[in-house]
Amino acid sequence: MEVKRVLRPYSDKFSKKTYTQHQHAVAILLMKYERKPYRDVVELLKEFWAYFGFNESIPHFTTLEKFFMRIPTYVWDFLLAKTYELFAGTIADVAIDSTGYRLHHASQHYERRIERSFRRKRFMKHFLSVDTDRQAIIASDDRRSYVNDNVMFKPILKKTKEVVDIGYAVADKGFDSESNHKFAHKIGADSVIPLRYRTFLSKTKGYYRRKLWRHFPKKRYNMRSIVETVNSVEKRKFGDELRSRLLKTQRKEMKIIDIAYNIHRYINYAVSVLGGFLQSNIFCKFEQIICG
Repeated sequence: MEVKRVLRPYSDKFSKKTYTQHQHAVAILLMKYERKPYRDVVELLKEFWAYFGFNESIPHFTTLEKFFMRIPTYVWDFLLAKTYELFAGTIADVAIDSTGYRLHHASQHYERRIERSFRRKRFMKHFLSVDTDRQAIIASDDRRSYVNDNVMFKPILKKTKEVVDIGYAVADKGFDSESNHKFAHKIGADSVIPLRYRTFLSKTKGYYRRKLWRHFPKKRYNMRSIVETVNSVEKRKFGDELRSRLLKTQRKEMKIIDIAYNIHRYINYAVSVLGGFLQSNIFCKFEQIICG
């Protein structure tokens, strides 16, 4: 499927056609990359209006809000997969993990000053599959609050398989399940997941779990730390809170964070591997992806 079929230049034939949806998508990504709200990113666009192809008039911030609400989540999923293709990976060793994002952006210092007596427990749980060799995000999924990691292993691995062939699939003991091992081997991946509770071999159930009990590839499992690094970079670079209020927009916001991270990672990857490749060319490459 081409990008143009997923994200058309205009929403419908009755659109004003002042700006394209591709321009709006780039503006949304710039907003998250710079950690700015809608009102502030419009001011920032005034400095880049010539580069992004805007006219002398800049889109109103409500235009970007409506675009963000209108575009479905699978479009951002597709764009995430296209950004991973920049790394030219055909087979990947994958690490899977989850992390939590706050559903508010209130100041923790202010909450302590007013002596707030309760703690906010609702959060967004973000699941990632990361290429451990390139430190790039392949696929992601999101659930609200306390979902068991175990049940999310198959969906995230299936989405990863649709993008790239999997060599090893590494995860922590929260994903330990014989069913998960069977699914990984069914799609052609070797799963490395430590036992949740290590007991006697005679009491360990499942063929693959018993196999890992006898011989656990410690060196291979240590590559799981790469996904922890990616989680850390995302939170330090783009923040650990979500500004969106609705569940569907919160999931879209998480996808945008992943896309922005892959762009950021590709810039560093191209500079180090290709030897001082111009950053402007990299942004032009991403703009070509958005435009199909």
